[in-house]
Amino acid sequence: MKYLIIALLFLGSVVCAQEINEQQKPPREYTYSNDRLFQRLEDFHGYSFVPVKGKLSAANFEDPIKLGSVILKIESASVTITEKTIFTTSGVKGENESKPYRMGIANTKDILETKYYFEMVLVDYMNPNIQGYIHFYVNNGYCYKILFKPESVASERTYYLNTPPHHINVRDSKFFTHDVDLKVLDIDTLMGEVVYPFSEYIDNEDFKDFTRIYPDDGLSFKFELKKIQKGKKEKLRKYLVFADGRDKENEPKNFMIKKAKETKFRDFTLRQDRECILLTTIEDGTKKEQKIYLLRTGAKKLNGIRIDKIEYGMRQGKKTST
Repeated sequence: MKYLIIALLFLGSVVCAQEINEQQKPPREYTYSNDRLFQRLEDFHGYSFVPVKGKLSAANFEDPIKLGSVILKIESASVTITEKTIFTTSGVKGENESKPYRMGIANTKDILETKYYFEMVLVDYMNPNIQGYIHFYVNNGYCYKILFKPESVASERTYYLNTPPHHINVRDSKFFTHDVDLKVLDIDTLMGEVVYPFSEYIDNEDFKDFTRIYPDDGLSFKFELKKIQKGKKEKLRKYLVFADGRDKENEPKNFMIKKAKETKFRDFTLRQDRECILLTTIEDGTKKEQKIYLLRTGAKKLNGIRIDKIEYGMRQGKKTST
């Protein structure tokens, strides 16, 4: 049974590997240590790490890594590895043409068990006797270092995630909405506000695919009052206007808010009920009803906006003073 399961996983990995080669987009920036908080193993699922520096663990010094030469994409049952950097004990010696490959996650350990890192034990799909591991070192919820060893006879690699450069930290801190910024007691408290999400989470079976949003993507949610002509009279209506500059062909979507109520959103991926305000809206263009969830923290601060299977998350933590 064990080998049958692994065989099935391998067949699935062949398809996925082909999709990765054809569809994977090059990263726009490195992964920074404060991009996301990791408080449990499930927080890694759907996340891609693009380290800025690396070395063989036996080497004395780390070297810069070309953007996108190393990518570690974590899913719920597998890890996809891109390593185009040639490491030696004396440093980086160029690049190779290695294609991404996938390893299954055979076992895991929480940071409470290891004290310093989250662990994933990896297994080769073609040969279950080939096993490796990946360790995510976390401090105060932020991942700053990754140790990766694909198999017992391979050299261990150490990858580093830096804090963002000052200009990027200032850019992100000033531009994006943070999950401590906006208190959402009811829909009226948001009127006049413009929300700039930091990340996008797309439902993918039992995990959420994480994607960074950048200021020049032009993605925003604006809560506003609009005058609507009703016969000879003008009436004020509450609207949520959603703009996504990544979609050059479509205009911003205007959702007229018909009803707002406090409720719980059942998040099947996270396996928990999340506090929210549910908006029942009508989209001006299609005239179709659309449910939109304003997700809140325990302190009733806005930390996400969900439309269909996509959640737009706020930047975690407080704004950085410049």
